[in-house]
Amino acid sequence: MQDTAIRAADDVTLNQHIRALAVDQLYRQASLMQLLTLLNSGFLVYLLWGAIASEVLLSWLALLAFVALGRGVLIYRYFNRPRRDMAPRWGNYFTLAALVGGMIWGSAGVLLFAPDQIAYQVILFFLLTGMGAGSYVANSSHLPTFYAFFVPTMIPAIVRLLSEGDKLQITLGLWGAAFMITFLFFARSASQKQQEAIRLRLHNQILADEMANKHKAAERANMSKTRFLAAASHDLRQPLFALGLYTEMLEHESDPEKIHTIAAFIKQSFVSLKGLLDALLDISKLDAGVVKVHKESFPLQKVFDRIQCDYEPLAREKNLAFRVVATSAVVFSDPTLVERILRNLVSNAINYTREGGVLLGYRRRGPHGEIQVYDTGIGIPNHELENIFQEFHQLANPERDRGKGIGLGLAIVQRLSGLLGEKISVQSQVGRGTTVCFSLQRSNGSAPAAIRDEEPPKTHPNATILIIEDDNEVRRSMQSFLAELGYIVLAADSEDEALRLLLREKAVPGLIISDYRLRNERNGVAAAEAVLAFLGKARPVMIITGDTAPERLREASSHGYRLLHKPLAPQEFRLAVAEMLNRAKSS
Repeated sequence: MQDTAIRAADDVTLNQHIRALAVDQLYRQASLMQLLTLLNSGFLVYLLWGAIASEVLLSWLALLAFVALGRGVLIYRYFNRPRRDMAPRWGNYFTLAALVGGMIWGSAGVLLFAPDQIAYQVILFFLLTGMGAGSYVANSSHLPTFYAFFVPTMIPAIVRLLSEGDKLQITLGLWGAAFMITFLFFARSASQKQQEAIRLRLHNQILADEMANKHKAAERANMSKTRFLAAASHDLRQPLFALGLYTEMLEHESDPEKIHTIAAFIKQSFVSLKGLLDALLDISKLDAGVVKVHKESFPLQKVFDRIQCDYEPLAREKNLAFRVVATSAVVFSDPTLVERILRNLVSNAINYTREGGVLLGYRRRGPHGEIQVYDTGIGIPNHELENIFQEFHQLANPERDRGKGIGLGLAIVQRLSGLLGEKISVQSQVGRGTTVCFSLQRSNGSAPAAIRDEEPPKTHPNATILIIEDDNEVRRSMQSFLAELGYIVLAADSEDEALRLLLREKAVPGLIISDYRLRNERNGVAAAEAVLAFLGKARPVMIITGDTAPERLREASSHGYRLLHKPLAPQEFRLAVAEMLNRAKSS
C-alpha cells in the first residue's frame, strides 16, 4: 500500500513536471506564432485591399495587432517571472490569448468575405486553413492552446461557405469541415506521442539522476566508512599498545606495590578498550533495529539526580560548575534511552568546556517539553553543525585524546532521538558555548510508584555450564573463571565435541555459552540448536562474540538468545551468568 502511494505521488510529480515543460515550450515557440500572424495578416490586408472596405480591413488589423501586443507582454512577464514559478495559470493565460486571437482570425471568414468573388473567397479560406494548421507547429506542446486557436479560426469560414449555396463553395465548406475534424484527431494523436516522448525522456533523466545520486551516496558512504575504520583502528590500537607494554612490565616485576600499580594501569586500559567497543556495539544495535523502545510515564527528576551524582565529580575535577535545575515534570518516553541520551550530552558538554560550567534543565512547551544542556565551552562553527553527529567527528581533538571522548556520543544521541521519535537541535556560538535541545513528550498521567531495586543475582554453586569455544585461551580463561565461582564447567571446542562430552558425562547443563564463530564455518546459534535438540528440553543460551555486525544482532534476537560482546568485564560476565541461571530455575 505504501509503495503504491509513493508511486502515485511520483506519477503526480512527473505529470506536473511534464505540464510545466509543455507550457515552457509553448512560450519559447510563441515568437514563431507572432511572426506567422504578422506576415499572414499583412498579406491578407494587402490582397483584399479594394475588395473589402479599408476601414474594415484596418479595424480588423488593429484589433489583431492589439492582441499580439498583449501576447507579447504576457511572454515578457513569463520569462521574467521567478524561475520556481511553474504554476498552471501561465498555460491558462496563453490559451486565453490564443482563443481571442483565433476568434479574430475566425471573424475574417465573415468580415473579410468578398461576395461574388470566388477567387478571393478561396484565397481567404486557404489562408485561414493554413493559419489554423500552422498554429499546431507553435502550439503542439500544449494541446488546449492549439484547440483554442484552431477551432474558432476554422468554423466561421466553413459556416459562411456552406451557407452561400454555390456548389464550389459548399464543396470547399465540406472539405474544410473534413479537414478540421481530421486535423483535430491528428493533433490529438501526435500530441499524445509527444507527451509520451517527453515522459520517457524525463523518466530516463530521473533514473539517471537517481543512479548518479546513489553513486555519489555510495562514494560518500565509502569515504565515511574509510574515515570510520581509520579512527576506530587508531582508538583501538592505543589501549592495546598500552596493554602490551604493561603486560611485558608485569612479567619482569617482583615488587608487590609496583605489580599492584601496573595491574591498575592494565585495568584502566581494559576499561578504555571496552568503552570504545561498547560504543561501537551501541551504533550496531541501533543500525540493526534490535533496540526496543518501552515508553512509560516517569519523573524526569529521577534521571536528573543520577546524572548529577555521576557527572558532578567529573566537572569538579575540571573546576567547572555543573548545575541541574530541579523539575517536577513527568514525561512519557523510554527512561533508559532518555538517560543514555542525556549522559552522552552532558559528558560531551563537560569534555568541551574549559571554564564556566554546564547547565541541565527542562522547559515546558505545550504538549511537549524540552530538555536543554547548556555549556560555556568552545562552541561549534555554523559549517560544522551538521557534521557533529557523524561517527568519530570531533572538534578541537586532532590528536584523538580519549580524555575528550571518542566521537561516538552524538552519533548515538541522534540515532536514539530518531528511535524515540523526538527532535534534537543545536545552537552554538564559537567561543561562547553551545545549547543542545532535546524534545520530550509530557505525560498526561502521573508517574508510577517507585519500584524497589532488585538485589543482584546470586551464583548457584554446582550448577553445570556448557561452554563451546574454539579459541583455546578464551575457553581456558572462561572455564577457570566460572570454576572459581563454584560452577561445574564442561568445555568443548566444537559442536560435535560438546555432544560427545554431554553423552560421556551424562550431564544436563543449566546454561549453554557459545562463541558465535566456530570452526568449519559453524556458528554458535546452530551449535546451541543442536545441543538443545540433543537434550530435548529448553535451556538458556548465551552467545558471546566480537562480531558487531547488525546481522549477528538480528539473528541472536530472533532466536531469543542473549547476546554479549567481547571483551566482557568480569563483573558483567558473572552477573549475566547468575541472572540467566536464576531465570532458568524460576521458570
